[in-house]
Amino acid sequence: MRMPKLFAALLTGCVLAALTPLGTAQAGTGPVINSASLTSGGKPCSATTPPVMQGFFASLLEAAGSDDTYSSSDFIYTFSIWPLADPAAARSVTAHGYSSGSMVHAQLPADVLSDGTSYAWRVQVATSNGTSPWSQVCTFAYDYTDPAMPTVSSPNYPPYGEGVAAADQFGQFTFDSGGDPDTVGFYYAWTQDLPAYACSFGGPLGQLVCPDVLAGPNIVRVTSPGGTASITLAPVSEGPQTLSVAALDAAGNRSPAVRYQTYVPGSAPLIRRPDSRPICGGTAKVVFAPNPWLTSKVSSYTYTFDTNPAVTVPAGADGTAQVSLKVNREPAPLQVTSLSTNGFQSTEAYMLLNVNPQPFVYSWVYTNYGQPVGGVGVAAWFQFSAPYTDGAPVTSFSYRFPDGPVKTVAAGDWGDTAVQWAPTRAGQQTLTVQAMRADGTPASCTASYTFTVAR
Repeated sequence: MRMPKLFAALLTGCVLAALTPLGTAQAGTGPVINSASLTSGGKPCSATTPPVMQGFFASLLEAAGSDDTYSSSDFIYTFSIWPLADPAAARSVTAHGYSSGSMVHAQLPADVLSDGTSYAWRVQVATSNGTSPWSQVCTFAYDYTDPAMPTVSSPNYPPYGEGVAAADQFGQFTFDSGGDPDTVGFYYAWTQDLPAYACSFGGPLGQLVCPDVLAGPNIVRVTSPGGTASITLAPVSEGPQTLSVAALDAAGNRSPAVRYQTYVPGSAPLIRRPDSRPICGGTAKVVFAPNPWLTSKVSSYTYTFDTNPAVTVPAGADGTAQVSLKVNREPAPLQVTSLSTNGFQSTEAYMLLNVNPQPFVYSWVYTNYGQPVGGVGVAAWFQFSAPYTDGAPVTSFSYRFPDGPVKTVAAGDWGDTAVQWAPTRAGQQTLTVQAMRADGTPASCTASYTFTVAR
């Protein structure tokens, strides 16, 4: 799998001049090359040990020149490149800049570089004030061959169809290059497709920067070139999972990915609901219990309820934990994970905690279907019906129409009633209703009934 040509659309033709200022021009009587600006393939100039470069990025040479006499002029750069073994085969590429200190990017023609060859290059810049001396010589080795596809094995996460991993055990994986001497590391992820190796124009002078091939996340080095690497991973989900692994060489070339499929059983804790539904503003007692497939003892649980911050609670001797949750709306989401003594964090359990439901509210005139209805001064009846609640029955309703005070109306024998109201203004409006008990405490959450009054 060849590396994608991420910048092919950006660098059209042989050259592209960027007007990124260097800050201060170098002193002198004519044009000079800023030695610190010399880069090739996203890496700084190296005159001794040629860095290994891959693909499209290796064909990008960069430099910045300045002239203390002309801050704005036509700066003509000449890049000269040749195989280290054949200086007589030098090729030249010209690029243009238009201000002193601007970084210039020169794209080599496709026929300049040959796979497996080391190169040297230098650059000079000319203005109407003269021509600079040649810069120092920079070198690099060009590698456009992908390493061999690796193999993946695991002693405790068997291939899919050949067994099941333990519910709370970290996966032990070995990546094997098969003896390919070009392989220096492996890139891996719990995903079907691995993200591409990326470079960006983010250097201090506006130059291309390519990160160290082995410095990023999800990368492991081989024990020796062409050898193996072992790693311990926690699964990111449950059920059928795919671990993708690709071999890397020193240039950043990546092999085709091998996809290792395995089955990870569920590890989410159990959530035991309260015996009765709580009411709004009240508390619900919930018990967390270990997943029965776990092989290690649970030490704690971390949960989030509604919009509150995450809370961690210790597990008791039997592995369970009981928490009291204040309920302010219906339904309220609850998520929880467990942490085992071996450091394994489970997948997430999720539950919507239902409370006593809201009362039913409806009007035959002012329907809540969205379209404008009724009108200013047009009176209509609004019906309230009590929901089923645990405990004491509903005896009244607390309600408030838009722009009005909170009022109370008694519930009928069947737990329902109706009130009449006429709007005083047009537009979208909301009626709120809450079922109440005889002692004045809420028996439900507040229902919101939104309708639009016609003009």
